[in-house]
Amino acid sequence: MSALTSLYRSLAHHRLFALLNIGGLALGIATFLVLFLFVRFETGYDRGYRSKTGCG
Repeated sequence: MSALTSLYRSLAHHRLFALLNIGGLALGIATFLVLFLFVRFETGYDRGYRSKTGCG
């Protein structure tokens, strides 16, 4: 419980620094998720076909 109290006091004292860190972390996670989903979509486009040359 002491660690949570210390964390809260530190965040309350350094608000701008904490907001920049949390905002940067959120932006990084969002960028990773968008890129991951895009790559997954692009690599799985022809996955339903038996042959990569077409439907035959």
